[in-house]
Amino acid sequence: MGAHRRRPAHRQPQRLHLGRRQEDHGHLDLHPGKWRVAYDKWEYCHFQEGYCIITPDGQEPIHLKAGDIFVVEPGMTGTWEVVETVRKYFVFA
Repeated sequence: MGAHRRRPAHRQPQRLHLGRRQEDHGHLDLHPGKWRVAYDKWEYCHFQEGYCIITPDGQEPIHLKAGDIFVVEPGMTGTWEVVETVRKYFVFA
């Protein structure tokens, strides 16, 4: 009988140096729950697993699932609701 291993909830982001700019990027596992977000940077995301609903303030919900790629603009506020554990690759710029 083998032990069950869980992926860490968050892996330390890596720094990508592009000229004078630094970008945070890496993989992130998000577990079910709902919370407020406020973006001050661009975020590129590629969902690899799971399902969530992002609802920007004053707008319709956006449903995201494995395989989806999207970008969040600075200034976006709203909620993230993770329905099924999400694994995403991200880059903040």
